[in-house]
Formats: sequence, structure tokens, C-alpha cells
Amino acid sequence: MLSRDIWIIARFEVWRHLNSRHGVLGLVLLVLASGVLGYQIGGYTEEVDALVDQAHPALVVGGGMLQSMTELPLDQLLAVLDAHPPMLVMLFAGLLSMVPLATYVFAFDQTASEIETRHARYLLFRSERDAIYLGKALGAYLMVAGAVTIATALLAAFILARSGTFAPVKDTLYMGRAWLTCLATAIPYVAFLGMLGAVVGKSRRVLSVAVFFWIVLGIVGGLLSSWRPELDFTPYLFPSLSRFHLLTDSFSMALPTLVHLVLFSVTCVGLGLWRFRRRDL
Repeated sequence: MLSRDIWIIARFEVWRHLNSRHGVLGLVLLVLASGVLGYQIGGYTEEVDALVDQAHPALVVGGGMLQSMTELPLDQLLAVLDAHPPMLVMLFAGLLSMVPLATYVFAFDQTASEIETRHARYLLFRSERDAIYLGKALGAYLMVAGAVTIATALLAAFILARSGTFAPVKDTLYMGRAWLTCLATAIPYVAFLGMLGAVVGKSRRVLSVAVFFWIVLGIVGGLLSSWRPELDFTPYLFPSLSRFHLLTDSFSMALPTLVHLVLFSVTCVGLGLWRFRRRDL
């Protein structure tokens, strides 16, 4: 019964987003941005490949800058660029960077508006609190997954259409890996925003609190890293920990990020459920 209610609420949540102004606008902007970016990048594939080959020694010299941008050790970064087409690596990194924005657009309002408008108390006549919370989280995640899927498909299609250098099997598998990785990294963001919604109880404040929390963590992390780097625990308190490590082919390097992804998601879902069960609706 609980699983059935979760699925029904999730489908309703997806339908609600698709009929909302911010949902339609977000999807339209996503399609336009993905199409334009994919079309432009596809036209520069050969130029960028040649530039990367010529700039290989410069990459070694500029390792500090590249490490700060991608959070990857220089040897791992060069290994990734050697193993996969640079344009697809860039797209992979771009998709990973896009995930937080997609979740903020499509997943910020899970239970917050229902709590704010007191509509949640009417839902309790038909469903349990756990089903409401998890169903809305699932619906929000499905919206984010749809956005990531559209972006990945459009970018890959335009690159294939313009570049003509797309290896059907190898590059398709790499784009599939990028898509699955982005779907996985979206889970902790959705769980985090769902927890904030249950705690804050107002939809507009969820985004404000999330951005404020991110800024405070950045400031505190910067101070700690300059004073006592071994005490800087702030990266573990946000879903984006070492997400660019997932670009590499090294499972040992990606494993800590995957473990953090699971633990962070489980913790946020648990805290969100705990708060939603006990708060006044």
C-alpha cells in the first residue's frame, strides 16, 4: 500500500511540475541551452582535439589551475583526456556542473508548499506521511532525471551531427556513463532539498537557505583550509564532494565519492522523514 501511494504521489508531482510556469520555463530553457551548446561545441571538435594535443606540455605546467577547476590530480586529468575524446570529457564535466542547477529548478519545492498552504493535512486523509514525503521526493527526482536525459541526448545528437567524428560504440557508451553518473549525483541534491523543505516549511525559503548554506560552507571551508587544512570538514556537508572524480576511469578514486553520495542521501532522507513525521501540518 505504501509503495502504491508513493508512486501515485510521484506521478502527480511530475504532472504538477509539467503544468507549472517554472517547470515549463525550465524545460524550454534547458532545451534551448543544450541545443545551442551542442551545436557550437560539435563544430569545434577537431580544433579542440588539436589544441589539446598541442597544449599537452602546457597542461603539465598549468597543473595547479586545472586541479582547482576539476578537483582532479593532474596525472588523472591527462589520463582521462588521453582515453576519451576531449569534447566528451568537457561535456561530461558540464553535465556534472548542470545537475545542481537542474535540481534547484525542479526539486526545490517538494513538501514545502504543501506545508505552507496546509494542503498536506488534506493529503493525510488518503496517504501516510511517509508516502507523501517519499512520493514527492521521487516525483522531483523524476523531473530532474528527465531534464538530465534531455540535455544529454541533445548534446550528444548535435555533436554527432556536426562533428562527424563520433565513434558509435565507444563514445555512445561514454555518454551513457555520463548520463548514469549525472542521474546518480542528482540523488543527494534532491534528498538535501527535500530535507530543507521539511525543516523550513516554505517553498521560497528552501532555495534561500540552500544557497546561504552553500555560501557559509564556502567561507568556513576557505578559512579552515588556510588555517588548518586537516580540520576542513565542510566539503562533506554538501552533495558536491569530489564530483569530478567521477570523470576518471579509476574506480578507487571514484569510490569515496560514491560512498559519500550514498551516505549523504540516506542521512538527508532519514532526517527529512524524521522532521516531516513530527512537524505540525
